[in-house]
Amino acid sequence: AGAVHQSPQSAPTQSPTTPQPNPTSQAPQPNPTVAPQPIPTVAPQAPPPNPTVAPQAPPACPSSKAKLVFTIQTDDYGAQTHFKILMKNKAGEFKKKVLNAKKFKSNKLVTREKCINEKKCYKFIIKDRGNDGICCAHGNGWYTLTKDGYILKESVFKNKKKENKMFGNC
Repeated sequence: AGAVHQSPQSAPTQSPTTPQPNPTSQAPQPNPTVAPQPIPTVAPQAPPPNPTVAPQAPPACPSSKAKLVFTIQTDDYGAQTHFKILMKNKAGEFKKKVLNAKKFKSNKLVTREKCINEKKCYKFIIKDRGNDGICCAHGNGWYTLTKDGYILKESVFKNKKKENKMFGNC
């Protein structure tokens, strides 16, 4: 059987038209021109004599020693504060200075470290020449003394002349 062809039912499209401009579009704008700016000149600078190096973790202590760390936040009169750690000798006297510091800068965080013999006896002493400690009349000072990360003594050392602590094998 033969196929029956039908003629199209709709009328052909109109002849091509010229595209009309879109009423929402705008005419192209010229590129803005910017006056040239002078290149700033900076006088060359020499590199710093000693470049700053990121702080490194202090080396660990040998197995027979413990790491002692003293950290202090000084008050407005840091120069009045000093500390020392003394080791007990065979005669039972605390004579040998193991670690000490004095005349701190004011309102600064300072840390001192030392590897110590765990088999010895030590005495920590902190003093304030102003007899007012490091907190709270003239700032918010404090300190900590640790051995291998464990706190031996911590204090705001408030309104005092002196504090001390014995530790180790005493």
